[in-house]
Amino acid sequence: MPFPPSLRFSELQTLSAKELSKLADLQAASLEEAWSSQTLTSMVQTQSAFGLGAFDGEACVGFAVYLPCVDDCELLSIATAPALRGKGLAKHMLDEGEKAARASGFDRILLEVADDNLAARALYQHHGFSEDGRRKGYYTRANSPARDAILMSKPIK
Repeated sequence: MPFPPSLRFSELQTLSAKELSKLADLQAASLEEAWSSQTLTSMVQTQSAFGLGAFDGEACVGFAVYLPCVDDCELLSIATAPALRGKGLAKHMLDEGEKAARASGFDRILLEVADDNLAARALYQHHGFSEDGRRKGYYTRANSPARDAILMSKPIK
């Protein structure tokens, strides 16, 4: 296993509010637009979001959040702490999310990714996702031009 054996993985539904807050903190450190811990908690408790949180001791070092959407599920967000990037943690979380989605009867996984996020796009393509379309100027950022969202999906049946 390329990532540290000390990692503990927990399903989102089993995480405490404090642990979900740590996921929100990692997302805020990783992305320009991040959810609050209240939003993340609401997604898990009322919208049936599922996925994994990865912890090394008390520190959240990775997570993947999926949301059911009729026959599909959508990967809403995935993040890995900078020190663990490139060590297989994101791939592991994608694998586990796919297993959970398949076991729940979903037909495919959907996601969107900024066109300039080349590392994430390569990860998704390597994991079997294909490009379905594009939303022009979807991501707006302060002091930089808007970026397109690349729509991707992967059949899992």
